[in-house]
Amino acid sequence: MLSLDALRLTVKTLKAIGATNYRVLLALVPPKPSRDGEEAHAALTQAGYPVFNTLIRRFKAFEDAATAGVPVSELTGNPRAAEGWHDYAKAGKEFYP
Repeated sequence: MLSLDALRLTVKTLKAIGATNYRVLLALVPPKPSRDGEEAHAALTQAGYPVFNTLIRRFKAFEDAATAGVPVSELTGNPRAAEGWHDYAKAGKEFYP
């Protein structure tokens, strides 16, 4: 919830300076079976925020990769690493289709 408050303030500031070229990327989203990410996405979209379709799920693989000093795409030994990398690759395609 605190992140959403910060988001509102950020968007307010962006609008105040006339910025129009931005989108919200939801990251640290709890993986399924939690529906928190999908619900936040729907609420933000309904409120009129420009939101990426891709959600970046919160996997321990990201922490493991940081600890190992490698990008998550190069992490071995954690089966969620490939899924985490896929989330970012999918978001990247929204930047550059």
